[in-house]
Amino acid sequence: MDPSELFKRKWAATSGHVIYLDLQEAILNCIKVGKSLHFQNKLTLIHDVWTLKGNRCGFIGASVSFIDNDWNYVVQHHKVPL
Repeated sequence: MDPSELFKRKWAATSGHVIYLDLQEAILNCIKVGKSLHFQNKLTLIHDVWTLKGNRCGFIGASVSFIDNDWNYVVQHHKVPL
């Protein structure tokens, strides 16, 4: 294996982790700012990351779901720029 391939894979894994942490923080801030923090302490972060052909541009789709204190299932969709 070419050493540059190994570097690319490690870089992709590291940058993917950093993007996930940024996404998590951004989603929590969106929820708090939107005054929609109607749940006790648990939520599900649903996300997907994809790129165009040739990795020229990346996208993140993110949603948060939780059951609020009135037992309503709530799903919020968020746009997070890369």
